[in-house]
Amino acid sequence: MLLKLQQIVVKPGQQMLLKEGKYIKSESSPNFPNIPIVELVNKYVQQCLTIGRSQAMRNFRDWVKNNL
Repeated sequence: MLLKLQQIVVKPGQQMLLKEGKYIKSESSPNFPNIPIVELVNKYVQQCLTIGRSQAMRNFRDWVKNNL
């Protein structure tokens, strides 16, 4: 699964930022500095595989409502 958010590419286990035309590894997101993007993507991708996409998306929406 590959998720693009402006200049960010998040793959399970890593986050890459586009900087000066090249992707570099990053621990945080300039767009979402207080959100653990890598951990969330990993968690919800794993949930998609175990409980299904619909329930995983509901869980993610609940997380967003409760944490943002």
